[in-house]
Amino acid sequence: MLYVDADLTSKPQPAPSMVLSANDLAPSENAMGTETQAWLPIVLWGQLLLLVTLALSWLWIRWGKWQTWVIALPVLGYLVLSVADEVTRLLPNLT
Repeated sequence: MLYVDADLTSKPQPAPSMVLSANDLAPSENAMGTETQAWLPIVLWGQLLLLVTLALSWLWIRWGKWQTWVIALPVLGYLVLSVADEVTRLLPNLT
């Protein structure tokens, strides 16, 4: 068990108010709002996905089927999940 003994050395500060109005929120935080800034990451992740797909097609020819699958599965899985993560930012805010 730990006991802490402290002395107050300054005047206590009032707690800040946490009341937010509808004007204080960003448009993406309002009901049914979306984040339009998600388009740029989606385009960039999509371009990277296309480049990796082309590179994996070249590896398929050079290495063979099974060697390419060992490399392709985790890389494509990560890229697809990254694109899906950005796409969810475009869904409407339901809270």
